[in-house]
Amino acid sequence: MNIKRRYGILIPVVAVGLGMLTGFLMAPGESAIVAGLPNDPDQMAVEWNDRVRVAFPDGTPLATLGSQLQAAKFTVDDSGLSASRQRSKLFACSDMLFVRWSTDGDQAKQIEGVVFSC
Repeated sequence: MNIKRRYGILIPVVAVGLGMLTGFLMAPGESAIVAGLPNDPDQMAVEWNDRVRVAFPDGTPLATLGSQLQAAKFTVDDSGLSASRQRSKLFACSDMLFVRWSTDGDQAKQIEGVVFSC
């Protein structure tokens, strides 16, 4: 009787664990611009700015900039001059990734990536 009770508890626990693992492995991957950023805050800041400048050179159409940032899970500010995204880490610490730019007509210029890290 005791063995049946153990299996009665074990089977649902294993099923839930496998379901969670499958969900984690099947989750959509991180966007290329954010994936694999270093954990060191100083290195992250330099690499983030480099990635942003390569992905969005001066003259990038504002519509393209906004749609690509939204596809990468960024929220574009109401001013239309910046976008931000929280990047979760362990132990209740998170990084904030920002993209800021100025405009020239319908194009973005002086685009930069900024990080606030804990």
